[in-house]
Amino acid sequence: MTERLSTPTPRGNTGAAPGDRPPPARFAYDRHTWLEIAHLLANLPASLLGFVYVVTMLFTGVGLTVTVIGFPLLAAGLMGARQLGKLERARARALLGVRVDEPSRLPLRGGGGFFPQLWMALKDPVGWRTVLYDFIRLPWGILTFVTTLTSLFVLWPVLPFIARGLANADRAMVRARRSPTHEPVPRVAARAAGPGRRGAPPPAPPPPPPRAPTAALAGRGVAVAQLEKNLAAWTWN
Repeated sequence: MTERLSTPTPRGNTGAAPGDRPPPARFAYDRHTWLEIAHLLANLPASLLGFVYVVTMLFTGVGLTVTVIGFPLLAAGLMGARQLGKLERARARALLGVRVDEPSRLPLRGGGGFFPQLWMALKDPVGWRTVLYDFIRLPWGILTFVTTLTSLFVLWPVLPFIARGLANADRAMVRARRSPTHEPVPRVAARAAGPGRRGAPPPAPPPPPPRAPTAALAGRGVAVAQLEKNLAAWTWN
């Protein structure tokens, strides 16, 4: 199951929860402003790390798909991308106060063989979404880093408002990464299906055998037959 935070946002609603909204921006530098500035300055190293990882993983995994190790490397890279997404959500929770549910884990420990597990990892939508997010995020990381660092020396009187606007864009990006694939995967069916068939419905129980006639019904039938025999004998007499 997924690990949920104390006050998650309602399902189907991508808006901010009441606890996610920071106080209005002011000219004074309060705690929320400094946290947003720290987040914006950390965007460049975080996006650079994600971009380098994604490019290296894609070129290595896709380039080696002609060999026997290409697809396993690509699957391992997608699982690593999940960990990058987990770090990004933790950074958003700590610095921006955004509360986002963790996506469901891949059920890879339930057996089923190597190739079914490999195919499950290769088609993981959470991993591919993180790859796309880290691939296109580098320009935004450069923009927020340069804008925030320049404003610290040149536009410092209005930096709280600039930081609030950029941080709100980051909050929207973090929330936009949620989708139905982030919903927790129910494990009741997986447990009922057994270790060999994850997610399959349990087999239907066999129909009950036909009920044999009871002793009371048998005795009643004998009594009716004896009565008919006596009536027939009385009629002939």
